Amino acid sequence: FVYSDTGDDISMEGEIYSGATAIPIERNDYLRLRTIKPVNGMYSIRITNEVKEIQNTNLAGLLVYDHPRDVEIIVDKYGIAHTLKDIRQPVSAVNAYGKSLAGELSKCDNARYISEIRNDDLLLDTISLSFEKPHNCNRAKLVISAKNTMWLDYMFARLSDMFGNRYDEWVKIRNKRSREYLQQWSLDQGIPLAVYLETTSGLKLVDYYNVPGPARDKRDILDIDLSDVTGDRVNVRLVSGVMFWDFDYAGMDFSEDFKINTSTVSLYTAADETGKDVTALLLHDDDRYLVQPDINNEARLNFKVPQQVPGTERSVFLHSKGNYQPVRDAEGKPDMDLLVSMRRPGMFIRFTKDHFLKYYADRN
Repeated sequence: FVYSDTGDDISMEGEIYSGATAIPIERNDYLRLRTIKPVNGMYSIRITNEVKEIQNTNLAGLLVYDHPRDVEIIVDKYGIAHTLKDIRQPVSAVNAYGKSLAGELSKCDNARYISEIRNDDLLLDTISLSFEKPHNCNRAKLVISAKNTMWLDYMFARLSDMFGNRYDEWVKIRNKRSREYLQQWSLDQGIPLAVYLETTSGLKLVDYYNVPGPARDKRDILDIDLSDVTGDRVNVRLVSGVMFWDFDYAGMDFSEDFKINTSTVSLYTAADETGKDVTALLLHDDDRYLVQPDINNEARLNFKVPQQVPGTERSVFLHSKGNYQPVRDAEGKPDMDLLVSMRRPGMFIRFTKDHFLKYYADRN
């Protein structure tokens, strides 16, 4: 969990490297620090452990952008900063059952969308979006504001518990898997938000959004190549496991990115909750980590504020990299039949949906 120091208060910004639950899938993360303000010439943040997991942070630095006031900046998962000047709402937005989501996805507010749950065989939640395509436009930036549901976190923990007294053995096996294997398993189970584009050769998987965690909405972006799209519409589908994502907004910007003033700010000082200096652990992408194994572990990080370009607005992003390991106290024999079935695509979604339907039936 990341908090910004505003001078008067400490404000939660969100989570970093969510879903990186094994060493091979350690990843970079770019989190907008919306509330951060200079305090005595410093930007100050806190990185905390508030759940039962071992957090391993490899790197922490700031990306600072000074830009025109009528432009929004979002950094994608590849570390590329995109400028947004004309975000357009979809002309239509429907879920897998044909229900209109125009009201829920039109702006960032309290109107939200989480999957419908019906007693059927549907495992993938699909949001179909259609946007008017400008003439001779070959690229688009798809923008969402969303978070994961607590249900996804809860059910991943339930799956972990199925390993019983062999949980630690499973963790060691996962840490020896290839990055490609673990990423493919996650995609096969609908955990990231996959983006499909309607092209001249049919529906095509173009990319996916990393999971942002359930703590706060994350405004995220993907750059999409439209060279295989004909006609005056851009049609995309957002696909994930049923009840895994909680959506607030979706839009598309067709304007070209332009150059903005960028400052990369290295960590100045960092100390943990005991006052120990941990700066060297977070300065570089290397084999040294800030390890936070216990609830209430906290690191306070300070960065020198770069001079701002006059007449501009400033956007600050935390660039971090890391992984984490959930801590479980599971006991008993593992449920091997269930666990073996999880190797098949979609079985984790089936597991979570069946669990929910049973819970709902019991409650009623």
